[in-house]
Amino acid sequence: MAITERSRRLLWGRAAGRCAFEDCRRDLIMKSNATGDAANVGHEAHIVAEKTDGPRGVSPLTAEQRDDYSNLILLCRHHHGMIDDKVLRHDYPVERLHGIKATHETWVSEHLTGVDPILEAADSVYAHLVDEAVMKCRLAIWREWTHNTLQATPFWPVEVVGDVLEFRDRVTAAVFYGRRPRLEAALRRFAITLAGAALRFMDQAEQVNDAWYRGNQFYRNTRFLTYAKPIENLRSLYEYWRQDCYERMHDASAAANWLADEVRAAMDPMFFAVEGKFLLEESINAEQFTVLREYSQQDRDRYTVDPVYGFNYPENLADKIRKINDLDESLRRKNR
Repeated sequence: MAITERSRRLLWGRAAGRCAFEDCRRDLIMKSNATGDAANVGHEAHIVAEKTDGPRGVSPLTAEQRDDYSNLILLCRHHHGMIDDKVLRHDYPVERLHGIKATHETWVSEHLTGVDPILEAADSVYAHLVDEAVMKCRLAIWREWTHNTLQATPFWPVEVVGDVLEFRDRVTAAVFYGRRPRLEAALRRFAITLAGAALRFMDQAEQVNDAWYRGNQFYRNTRFLTYAKPIENLRSLYEYWRQDCYERMHDASAAANWLADEVRAAMDPMFFAVEGKFLLEESINAEQFTVLREYSQQDRDRYTVDPVYGFNYPENLADKIRKINDLDESLRRKNR
């Protein structure tokens, strides 16, 4: 897995462009005498190796964790070669490198001007959560996978449901610092709206194979009912469930576009700039068309103050279905 651009920027920011070794701290940003342009000559070294057969590679860390900022240390070419040397690497175990990194970051915060350690810590949290959003919410293939959630009978990928709920939990538990309130609010809004869409769907879904959940089409249970009123009620309830599934995906898509705008404004101007907005592809009425869902500026301002404004987690429909069945049974007994 390649180091993400967000982790790269955070690494240079926290290290302030200096080698982490205390006896070095060489400036790793050099200017060309010919053009005056700046160049980064530092090396982003892995503390636990990127591969299991690399230096310090034996570790339970996942591939994602190995490329996370927490496992990277900024070094000059000399010290990078030294810690990875077949002989000298044994002098630099994982624990020592983490200590060198921590000592260096403390030195940077105390000696170099213009470094705000709280903002850097906050940006580290934001970058990690944005990376999580990209991976767990499948932002790179948003249009492809959300299309299945907007079918006449909705489908969700099994893995996506679990990852979306895990992402919601990560955002809920994260320590925010209040330094970028709009970005924080956008992360929260996206996490809860997409989780709400998943939970609404899963309330009436069944697993059809290892890859897919499908809406269970409970309206077909009308064949077990006798009277018109319960049948009408059950069909109406199914239509309510299906429309609520669609509306929650629309809200999640608008939240995804808001999040991308805030990431571009606060962290990375190129974040999904080439790929573009997160579109929905709908084919509910046997017609395939795309729609763009975005929040108005008024919505964004309101959600910045209260990310959960107007949001409610879906209620379980089992009791309502049971009451419809009870009504039909009651009518049958009454008319015997």
